[in-house]
Formats: sequence, C-alpha cells, structure tokens
Amino acid sequence: MLETYTDVKAWVESLATEEKGVWILTGPADAARGRFYYALFEHLLSRGKQGLSLERKPFAHVRGLQQVNVVERPMSDAVAEGVEQAPDILGVSEMEAGRDAELAFLAGARLPVLAVLTSYDSLSALGWLLERRLRSPLKAGLCKGILALRAFDGLCEHCAEHYALKPADAKILAAWGFSETPLFASAGCDACRSGGGDAPPRVVVPEVLDAMEHLPPFLAAAERAPALAADARRDEMMKSHKPLILRRGLELAAARKVDARSVLRAFPAI
Repeated sequence: MLETYTDVKAWVESLATEEKGVWILTGPADAARGRFYYALFEHLLSRGKQGLSLERKPFAHVRGLQQVNVVERPMSDAVAEGVEQAPDILGVSEMEAGRDAELAFLAGARLPVLAVLTSYDSLSALGWLLERRLRSPLKAGLCKGILALRAFDGLCEHCAEHYALKPADAKILAAWGFSETPLFASAGCDACRSGGGDAPPRVVVPEVLDAMEHLPPFLAAAERAPALAADARRDEMMKSHKPLILRRGLELAAARKVDARSVLRAFPAI
C-alpha cells in the first residue's frame, strides 16, 4: 500500500485510529485507485475494524467487508442509511455529485469516512469540493487529507532513449529545478506495445494534500479571479504549490524508472 511514502503511511494510520472525519482518495478512475481502495479495507479489517463499503461497480470481494451495491438510486441516500449502521469505517466508493459529498461530510462528523472522488490530482479534488459549496466542513477541519494517486508509464528497458525536450518541457524542468537532469522515454517497440509480460508496468505515485493548509490560498485565488474556470484555477495553483506527486514523478523519471513523457504530460502549461 505504498508504505514507503511517509505521508501515505501517516494518512492511513490516521484513518485507522481517529474517531471521525473524511479521508478522500482521488485520482483517475483506474485499476490502481480501485486496488488501493480495497487494499485499504483489507488493512483496516486486519486491525479489527468493521467496514461498510457503498459501491457503484464493485470489482473485487474483500472477505469480512460488508459491501453494498448501490444501483438506481443516489449515493447520498445510501450514505445516509450507512451511517445508521454505525460501522467503524464507512466507505463511499464514488462521490458523483455535490449532495454525495455533503452527506459524506455529515457522516464524517460522526464516524470515519473513506470517500473516493474522481479527479486529476489533490488540488483538483479540493477545487471540486469548494465548487460544491463545502467550504464550511473544510474550514472546520473535517477533511483529514486528500490522497491522490497517479499512474505513470514505466520506462521500457528495451527501447529507452534520451528524451528530446520540447520548449514547454524545458520551461517546466527549469521551474522545478530539473533543468540539468537527463530524462528518458520509451521510443516504442514490440515489447512495450504488446501490453504483455515484457511491457513495463505502470508506476503508481501518491501525494497527500493537507486541505486545511491549502484552503486559504485556494480561496484567495478564487476571490482574485472568480470567473476563472476550475481547471485554469488549478493550473495557477500548481505553479506555486508544486505538487509532490509531480515532483516524485520527475524524480522517478530521473532515476529511469518511469517514462519522462508520461510525467511531463501531467504538468500544466507554463
């Protein structure tokens, strides 16, 4: 469960030990995020916790976990019912609408809630919550941290070559202190195109965002440019915040563990 990352370890430990709050898991809706969600519950169950997971499309069964398939009704209704069962941990496998998030935070005032939100990264998730008028529970400290996962393409050992930087890439690397770092990318060969056993595996990189710490600058940015689209505001925030998830991606690219092209695609334009 990405135990080598100290911020992830602290986030998981707080979920296992604190009595209430909302822990948000975010990132693209891919297999990596789903596997981590179920691995979290396996870990929590191993520590004697009782879990209830509300799911739209369950793709794994976890022994000892109560899994409820929520179909043809709002997730918010299922959250309200789930709170009444008083599990040790309530899982919401997908917050699809503002009402789902509102109910998740109301539940978090009573018990620990693990809530999943589809977004690019932690800043996007924070922006999504603010657009749904959830400023009050965020200011109250109910959000215990936003864990974002991003999977980057592995570097193919068969066709790795020096990555020829585009002008935009060079500007990004200079701004992030990687201008002198040689980077490599997969040229594309039969092994990495096959998707089989010889293809390089994708590498999952995490980041934990402290919502309380980043809420004030995010609100200030919104007040300076209220008409700015959410994605554009995120890009502006990223230039000053320098998300750890992207720095870790660059570090892995420098170590020739991931494809540099895959990492640089995740950066906003400078």
